[in-house]
Amino acid sequence: MKKLLFLSLFFLLAVGSRAWAALAPPGVLPDINGYEITCANDSFTPTMYFSGLGSEFPNTKGMNAEWVGPTGLPISASSKTTLTSRTASASTYTDSVGLYDTGGGGSSVNDFILLVSVSGQTASNFGINLQWVDHSDTTQNHTYNISDFIYGAQEWRPGPTTDMNLYPTQDMSDKSTAAKLMFIDLQAGVCSTGYVPVTFTLTGLYNNNAVAFNMYGYSPTGGNVYPGVPSIDWTNPVGVTSADNGYVVFGTAAPVPIPAAAWLLGSGLMGLVGLRRRTRS
Repeated sequence: MKKLLFLSLFFLLAVGSRAWAALAPPGVLPDINGYEITCANDSFTPTMYFSGLGSEFPNTKGMNAEWVGPTGLPISASSKTTLTSRTASASTYTDSVGLYDTGGGGSSVNDFILLVSVSGQTASNFGINLQWVDHSDTTQNHTYNISDFIYGAQEWRPGPTTDMNLYPTQDMSDKSTAAKLMFIDLQAGVCSTGYVPVTFTLTGLYNNNAVAFNMYGYSPTGGNVYPGVPSIDWTNPVGVTSADNGYVVFGTAAPVPIPAAAWLLGSGLMGLVGLRRRTRS
């Protein structure tokens, strides 16, 4: 009887903690987890939970099922530990990234949340187009600009523990790697032991930018520590385990300077405006 009472109290505390999670405002995220996030493409606001609220409860659970890599690869131990690094020599770059779930213990993932981050000073024309097929076999095609990256800038990403890199080779002590973050609800449906390929096109990508892709698994029944709490309890490991994986694109194109002729034209027009004002006076 005491055991049943204890389990009931434990469950109520876990479910109750879901209600305490407030929506994170734009800017640097308030903690490693324990809040709701805003997705850029719909009204879904899933909770970053990871079996605890905030950095007082760091752990390494929830990182053995999800991984990010090239599309079409068979899931294997070797491919799960691979960093996919690409170099974009032009300011426009197109490729595909695969988001996988291998069905780890306690996993009942029925949606993928894609995290896209961009570090460095972004050009005014920076944008990303994402295409994928959702759970209803509908092709989603959306374009986002830098204003959709409402979180950050920060050198870390949410997860079950501290010091989770945006990509495995990132030096988190380097403040220049601070990135803006955007979350996308892929509406993937039941995706345990499955994967979702996403085709992306980057524009306005230059030599100070690194665009990284990470993923989160959402479960309506919760994770394996606090079952029954609808939340995000899974992500790909980066910087915390031997199974680090991720996908990053480094820009190498030099920004196009404004031609000298344009500067001269602008200066000439301003001079004419000034002359006209003096003439009127």
